[in-house]
Amino acid sequence: MKEKFLKFMYGRYGSQYGLDSLTKFILILSILFNILIITNFIPNKFSTINYVLIILLYHRLFSKNIPKRYAENQKFEALTKDFTRPFRRFYKNISDREYKYFKCPNCNQELRAPRRKGKIMINCNKCKHKFQVRT
Repeated sequence: MKEKFLKFMYGRYGSQYGLDSLTKFILILSILFNILIITNFIPNKFSTINYVLIILLYHRLFSKNIPKRYAENQKFEALTKDFTRPFRRFYKNISDREYKYFKCPNCNQELRAPRRKGKIMINCNKCKHKFQVRT
């Protein structure tokens, strides 16, 4: 049975990229809609939106048009980049205990410096700006 499923998924977007950013967003949105419908925060007549989201989710996972699905995901990531960037930096600062992440004040390049070194001078690799950072 597993071999049949793997053969079916061969050459499809879901087998190569799995749950990309756009697919995760659609999945979370569908789950939230489902919870809101179950708890009666929104009427049942909006359940069709939930069904459309689930159909779109399956369409993305089983599609054989990989370049188009990849382009859709890239557009979605470009739209959400400004919103998700602070959360990514926060996650990096929490998960990577050896380095501290920050932005260059001149060009906004994301940089990292080793923790527990006190105040150190940093050279930005992109714009060559020198500035002092407390780690």
